[in-house]
Amino acid sequence: MRLLLIMSLLVLVPSSSFFLPSYLSNLLLEGEYSRKQLDFAAQAELPAAWQLKLKQARYGSKAWLRLNEKLAKTRGSAAVELARYYLKQEPAQVRQGGAEQKHLRQAKFWYRQGIKLSSPAARLGLAQLYFDNNQLLLAQEIADEHLDVTSFSANSAASEHALVKLAVLAAIALGDRAYIDKQLPLLELSTTGRELIADMHRFQIFAAIPGENRQALLYAMADPHATNKPAAPSCAASIQLFATRLEHLHYLEQLIDGVESGPLAPFICFSPVRYRPIDALACRESEVSESQYQVKKRRAIKCREELWLHDAVTINSRFVGVLLPQGGANVHLGILYIDRQDNLDVFTHELSHLLGFVDEYPLPVHHNRCSEVQQSPFAHNLVVLAEHYRGKRKVLRAQVLKQLPWAAQIREDTPIFQAQANGWQLGTPDEYAKRVGVFPAASCDRQKPQAFKPLSKRTKLAYYEEGFPGAYLTRLSAEPGAFLMPSFHYNIALALFHRGELKLAKFWLGQAALWESSPVRKAKIIMGDF
Repeated sequence: MRLLLIMSLLVLVPSSSFFLPSYLSNLLLEGEYSRKQLDFAAQAELPAAWQLKLKQARYGSKAWLRLNEKLAKTRGSAAVELARYYLKQEPAQVRQGGAEQKHLRQAKFWYRQGIKLSSPAARLGLAQLYFDNNQLLLAQEIADEHLDVTSFSANSAASEHALVKLAVLAAIALGDRAYIDKQLPLLELSTTGRELIADMHRFQIFAAIPGENRQALLYAMADPHATNKPAAPSCAASIQLFATRLEHLHYLEQLIDGVESGPLAPFICFSPVRYRPIDALACRESEVSESQYQVKKRRAIKCREELWLHDAVTINSRFVGVLLPQGGANVHLGILYIDRQDNLDVFTHELSHLLGFVDEYPLPVHHNRCSEVQQSPFAHNLVVLAEHYRGKRKVLRAQVLKQLPWAAQIREDTPIFQAQANGWQLGTPDEYAKRVGVFPAASCDRQKPQAFKPLSKRTKLAYYEEGFPGAYLTRLSAEPGAFLMPSFHYNIALALFHRGELKLAKFWLGQAALWESSPVRKAKIIMGDF
């Protein structure tokens, strides 16, 4: 049958041509071919036939994959197409910090094949993949490899300029000032490069990477020196946000825009976001438990907080916040941590902790707030009290109301106790569930005593996607500074205390106390008793 097909095709060959592959290729290029001729050309391993067959194949089908694999032996564009296909099959969480899976390995393989075929798109794709996966040195190496500086100009291909930019972005994330300085002349040759330089100035990247003796500067303990005296507050909570990557700095600006148009806007003011090198944070991740209330990342971000003493004099805010490439969002005293995967809902949730709101989902076992009945209020939305009482209801009500920050929002006809055989159980009955009252909270479910909250409904303190309750905003407006976290200077003091640097720790406690207007809070801060 194959012989008959060949003979029939030869009948169509002009007498001046006896080279069948060349003849078929010409037919395919000119578009003057039959279906049989196309099928035969594909069987004869002609790339032009594969290309035409590829246009007819469904994207991602076995035929589409097989044809691209054939073409990718000699065409970088086909290798790139395969790499992009396999990347689409890989979940984002795997590509960004998770275990490398089959599709990710295949994507890297085809990008490398494209690089062998001198495809700039393949080089850019693989470098970007490494960059997105936090493999910054590899990203920089791939982007920078074979770059001919002597021939590089404003007229170089857009992909070449993109590779230079990506290599510099990796250097920014690494805090590699020497490499950044070396590439500045190349960045000046393109519009996107000049925009990158402008961003580096705007986010104070050059000032944040001093260059020489950087490690000695970071890890040496400086002598105490006066920091900026807090200015008259224009809001309850001022915060300076930092990120280690340029794209994350832009993302922080988006988050800030969201907060400033949201319910917490009157209580929080932001300084312009700034860059901070990753090595100036010295961060790690530690295990935290899962919650059935909202999906928490498995690891909470923790950093060497004493290192902030080197930048404290340049920070005119009560709090600092850091956006890192990955890790679990959390607030530790006066420092907020989030990562690039956290959206506006998560960011707002974490900001509420700085303002004095506590999580309404189960806190970790042995959390200090759940270890015993509170002696005084500690949060806008949560109290930890005994569940059962004996005595006169009116007297008990008055005693409990003194422990409730939201007492003024509870109507006189709203019960806060329910009768039992041997006394009273604290808690507003279900028929008053739409009012402000005293309702069980899940915060201390993993230990005793019981936690209580003002509202029975779900709130943002338990579920990120929920709104911020009006009752909580009313409470915050009444006393915006009552339960603020201490300033980030307190974090510095605590970290220094754990290092045995007692003199320095005492100095930074004093700096934290400057941010307090309440004599009681000031005394607690100075004693390190927050």
